[in-house]
Amino acid sequence: MPRNIRHKGVDVMADWLEQVDRWWRRTMGEASPDSVGRGVLAVSGGPDSIALTVAMSRLNRGPMLLAHLDHQLRLESADDAEFVRAWGQQLGWPTVIERRDIAAIAANRQRGIEETARAERYAFLRAVADQHDARWIATGHTADDQAETVLNRVIRGTGLRGLRGIHPTEWLTDRIRLIRPLIEVRRPELHAWLDAAGVAYRIDASNADPQYTRNFLRHRVFPELTAVHPEATAALARLADQAGEWCELLEQLTESALAECRWASEIGSVALRCDRLRQHPPALVRECLRAVWREQSWPERQMDAAHWHSLAEVVTGERPSVDLPGGVRGWRVGVMLRLASRATGRTMSTKIPKITATLQRSIEDIPSMQRTIRRALLSVSDKTGLIELATALASHGVELISTGGTRTTLAAAGLSVRDISEVTGFPEMLDGRVKTLHPIVYAGILAKRDDAAHMQTIAAHEIAPIDLVVCNLYPFEKVVGNPASSAEEIIENIDIGGPTMVRATAKNYHDVAIITAAEQYPAIIEELTANSGALSLATREKLAGAAYARTAAYDAMIAEYFQKRFEANDAKAAFPKSLSLTYHRKGEVLRYGENPHQPAAFYVEPNLRHACIATAETLHGKELSYNNILDLDSAFNLVREFAEPAAVVIKHNNPCGAATAPALVDAFRLAYAGDPLSAFGGVLAFNRPVDEATALALAEPNRFIECIIAPEFEPAAFEILTTKPSWRKNVRLLRTGPIADRPSQLWDTRRVDGGLLVQARDTLVQDPATWKAVTQRHPTAEEFAALAFAWKVCKHVKSNAIVYAQGTQIVGVGAGQMSRVDSTMIAGMKAGERSRGAVLASDAFFPFRDNVDRAAAAGITAVVQPGGSQRDEESIQACNEHGMAMLFTGHRHFRH
Repeated sequence: MPRNIRHKGVDVMADWLEQVDRWWRRTMGEASPDSVGRGVLAVSGGPDSIALTVAMSRLNRGPMLLAHLDHQLRLESADDAEFVRAWGQQLGWPTVIERRDIAAIAANRQRGIEETARAERYAFLRAVADQHDARWIATGHTADDQAETVLNRVIRGTGLRGLRGIHPTEWLTDRIRLIRPLIEVRRPELHAWLDAAGVAYRIDASNADPQYTRNFLRHRVFPELTAVHPEATAALARLADQAGEWCELLEQLTESALAECRWASEIGSVALRCDRLRQHPPALVRECLRAVWREQSWPERQMDAAHWHSLAEVVTGERPSVDLPGGVRGWRVGVMLRLASRATGRTMSTKIPKITATLQRSIEDIPSMQRTIRRALLSVSDKTGLIELATALASHGVELISTGGTRTTLAAAGLSVRDISEVTGFPEMLDGRVKTLHPIVYAGILAKRDDAAHMQTIAAHEIAPIDLVVCNLYPFEKVVGNPASSAEEIIENIDIGGPTMVRATAKNYHDVAIITAAEQYPAIIEELTANSGALSLATREKLAGAAYARTAAYDAMIAEYFQKRFEANDAKAAFPKSLSLTYHRKGEVLRYGENPHQPAAFYVEPNLRHACIATAETLHGKELSYNNILDLDSAFNLVREFAEPAAVVIKHNNPCGAATAPALVDAFRLAYAGDPLSAFGGVLAFNRPVDEATALALAEPNRFIECIIAPEFEPAAFEILTTKPSWRKNVRLLRTGPIADRPSQLWDTRRVDGGLLVQARDTLVQDPATWKAVTQRHPTAEEFAALAFAWKVCKHVKSNAIVYAQGTQIVGVGAGQMSRVDSTMIAGMKAGERSRGAVLASDAFFPFRDNVDRAAAAGITAVVQPGGSQRDEESIQACNEHGMAMLFTGHRHFRH
């Protein structure tokens, strides 16, 4: 294939090839082809895709394969496929060809041919990339394609997002990137070079058919347009670039605005605060609504301008509700915009689980049943926001009743308030242990307003109904979590009247509202203002659910306190006959679980004090996924094992790299170099604050990092990580604070069908000096240090686990294999030549000597393992034969 072909006196090959090379280096970095990983080239056989293969071949961009999807739309499509196969053979690259009946698929889905063909083509390319462990997919879109796309969208009607045109690069999945290396190259240049070079390509006659809009633009409009404005194509491409920059800014503003306006969110249902949403410009309001649609996987493509306009009118209060495509309904509840899907259509059925009865009733109760608040009972330990709430209630003419310290606080603020003893006719007694436990209080709460007999009964006893109860319970969790608290203080902070009153009120939520947390106050105040002193049924029901969750968690914490007292005197008491666990949801629900069809959320233990994933603060990046949290937990639990500066790289819950070094940046480089192919898209953990030097190393081209967890990020490091790398926008940065010792008693739980397994966490720390040398040769000092390092890492690898280490750097990991010798072989394969002079750690004993023989063949010089096999002597003998040293630890570290 010619290196340079002159066209019209210009070295065209050098020009456009250098243009592609610059684009690649700017987008993909300067790394070697091998480290970029395998690529998939989408090749139709047409001139643009053939030019793409020429560029990738001449620029030597690593191992590649060709992928061709036969759409079966033309008689000659089979010939196109054979042409691509032959071209792949000529280049020496594998070729994957698949045939799909696009016309039949489109008819079945009731969609257009072009839309169906595009969807099937990209699904095919992703499948090929997955099957062949490819890191990127390249298509042959040119600058002319970009210009045609932008103009086509302008004609059809589009917004700023549509003006972005074809994205030069985008992530299809967490590990597969779609790139368009020819996006800045003009199509005529490519075709001229192919013709001059004598490179064959296929012509699709349908591309000349003007009945298709794109072909009409290409063959009729653009020739006329460029005759008048020669730079029209370049101008449209620049417009796409500028629109992309503005879209990035708009996405950041949308994310911030949505966080400000979101009141509640679950799968299939969202509540937004209209009062805050209306403070933003209309364009940003629409973007927030579109973002909600994308989060919920609702059918955004079916939403036209009229639909968005109608929904915006619900936000502004111009209309009470609107029905939208996909079974989505929007309606106002006070100051709230409620959006919910009935999930009855095909689009939703695979994405959203069956909606709850609560949500169904909320959808059907439009307008919602209102209850005017006339009488409120307030009894709180946490006085945060109390005055503001009580003042708002008083402004609506609500009679305030209160107890003890709460009454004193309200009276001091100048509010008119009745003491509870005045209402009941009985004083508080037993040092405040008995305050609200009285029939007058509970009859006022529990009376059903639509039951004539109930109302006659309380009237006969001169009992006035109570419409709102505000109670946030004694701070038991705070007191029990304070090491200085005495047993007497803890017992006195077990609330009795509070939980009883909360449960009673929640039971009668149809008529009475219960508030159990200060963070609920602002929304309640706003709804009272919007509804002239009334609360909706939907709000009362939501508050009741929160109340029962609160009392359940409260009782579970008390039970846990007594359980721990039993454990102190009886080891068997650590596993009681009945187990109650208390966890609080952290933030909103997750986007999805391990897979997109699995709903998920993250719950954390109360009163946590040690640095861990549950207490970590997210400083930057996209929301965490279920898999992110699992990997971050594994990464941080491993990195905290080391006293020296350490870095860990986790992929699929297993370490693929780990190292220690005097400087953190060196620890990172060693850890990442352990298995750079697997480290792509990995999760990183550090046991020291991330400094500027480490951040610069992290941001080097051709790295892609999902998440980083560390005690702290220095300001310069944070600036680099959030502005410099291509993944800067999405990378999650988590700060844990200083790494201190964890509690001695940590429990691991594992759900099985119908039950829960509970065990003490494997926090065993051994002194390597206690290990036993069982071979003729003992390890050298260097080998001993490497073995101690490898043993710590091996403990965190899924069984069967084998770890190869050079010094304090992991160079090969074999994880999760059913046969231990397979793990040994995989670790050796990963290590390659680095296994020469390395050491090996095994999480459990060697059942046969074959592990030693394989390790010796790879160049391993020393081994650490628990021992305990009936064939230990065979493994010892094998080590002696190979001149290897071996240590027995006496403790196994299985991890399933």
